[in-house]
Amino acid sequence: MIKLLVANRNPIFRQGIRSYLINTNNVKVVGEAAGKRQIFIKSGEHKPDILTFDAGTDFVEIKNFFHAFRNEFSGVRVMYFLQKNEALFCKKMLKLGADAYLSDSDGKEHLIEAINHIMMHETYVSKSIQMAIIDNCLPKAKQKIKPKELTEREKEILTMISNELITKEIADSLFISTHTVESHRKKLLLKTHARNTAGLVKYAIENGLT
Repeated sequence: MIKLLVANRNPIFRQGIRSYLINTNNVKVVGEAAGKRQIFIKSGEHKPDILTFDAGTDFVEIKNFFHAFRNEFSGVRVMYFLQKNEALFCKKMLKLGADAYLSDSDGKEHLIEAINHIMMHETYVSKSIQMAIIDNCLPKAKQKIKPKELTEREKEILTMISNELITKEIADSLFISTHTVESHRKKLLLKTHARNTAGLVKYAIENGLT
């Protein structure tokens, strides 16, 4: 059972997370916290696997809290909910090294996906945050390659990547090895001129492959 501590100043938000997970068999909300002091107290009491936290907008304050929490509870995975999707703010947040980043506008499916990813020691960044960063960073000229240059298998794998499936999930679904999936991923990066997975997601969205 995955134990979740929900921290947010807004009780409606905390109740919303509880309701999202009420019928999720492998996840249990073990406590709620309204502020930073309560987060430390409740983390000591409940020993959660995951902390969900409303990051706010003051980056210095967020950074100080994050480092202090990591020092005391190094084994707890941290999931941040960002209140704004401005590219510069998102990029700063990513540098903190939290386990998952979601937007306040993300839904139940994103929350569950994030939990599954970080419990497998994978960093999760929701599509809305990826797009905010990509739109700010990638030259528009690099998005003009036509989808027909990709093979049908490459399109299939790209669609799965854009739907946030991990390598093993793609391999299992297509009955191929993880090595083959990674080989296709490298070819996709070359063909689309994407720098990373986020770039592949942007390409897929712009070309109707997701």
